[in-house]
Amino acid sequence: NGVAHVQKPQNLSPRQTLPPLPDLPPPPPPNITVTPEKTEYLIGDTISIRCMAPWSNNKMQGFRFSGTSGWVVDIRTMRRTYTYTFNITGPKDRGSHTCTYTVINKFRQLVHSQESKAIIINVKDPPTQPTLVASTSVVSEGYPLLFFCTVPARAAERRFHFYKEGVENIAGAEVTSRDEEAELRVAESRMNHTGNFTCGYEEKIEGRWILSFISQATEVFVKEPPSAPRLGLDPPFTVVSEGYPLRLTCLASSDDSRLRFRFYRNGVEIPPGQEGSESHSGNAGSSSELFFPQTPKRFSGKFSCGIEEDVGGTWVPSPQSEALDITVKGRCIP
Repeated sequence: NGVAHVQKPQNLSPRQTLPPLPDLPPPPPPNITVTPEKTEYLIGDTISIRCMAPWSNNKMQGFRFSGTSGWVVDIRTMRRTYTYTFNITGPKDRGSHTCTYTVINKFRQLVHSQESKAIIINVKDPPTQPTLVASTSVVSEGYPLLFFCTVPARAAERRFHFYKEGVENIAGAEVTSRDEEAELRVAESRMNHTGNFTCGYEEKIEGRWILSFISQATEVFVKEPPSAPRLGLDPPFTVVSEGYPLRLTCLASSDDSRLRFRFYRNGVEIPPGQEGSESHSGNAGSSSELFFPQTPKRFSGKFSCGIEEDVGGTWVPSPQSEALDITVKGRCIP
């Protein structure tokens, strides 16, 4: 009828299964040694850990080295001995260290050996963290900027380092150091000195320079200085008669911030109340007056004024105003 009939094969034998592989114990542990042997290692020391697998007919595949700090290194080799060498970079390298090896057994299984005995590595802590203090957290551009890096008192040879954003080369800076303190001086601060500063030091231990922990960061902001104020006179003359009134008015270009005013004669600040003077601040806080009811004798000189602007709790000075050369004339005696 046009229908194909398929005849099933007869008497098929069932698939034979292999017996399970025996549950063999792992290969014996390797022998582990360390060179050099020290009770305490310094940062910068080079350590060699040697792992040696015992002889067997199994084919070697490699070694694994590990430490309690979490690092693991796998080495592919057919040799039965391997030496792993590394440098101590910090306290993270301390702790116990072990090794294992890997072989292919007679059943063509990849198996790991038992773990070696542990080698304990003690790492000496770096020198104590220094303390960094800045002369100010806000400075006006062009003004000096000072940092002081202080370390604990101890008889040791030291070398100091200062960093800005982690970079040691700080433009326009000079470093002077003593046994327990170093000073970083920026003679004229610039806007690009804004940022986080840190310091550290090296201490000579066993003939080697070991770097300390780095200090906490100190943030400094360099801002444009307030504009120079303008100094006015009343009466508006630079020649004043002795005993007559004289009023100096310092006018700031902006009243956006809290301001302090200072008056100067020949570059020296005139203290409040000198020669009977009186100080008054303008209503808007953008000006201040220094009034002499009677201009004192021999008070001629170059007069100027300056302002200080409150920036986040730091008083940032402005350049001084243009100086006015005032002459005090003696009274005419009839």
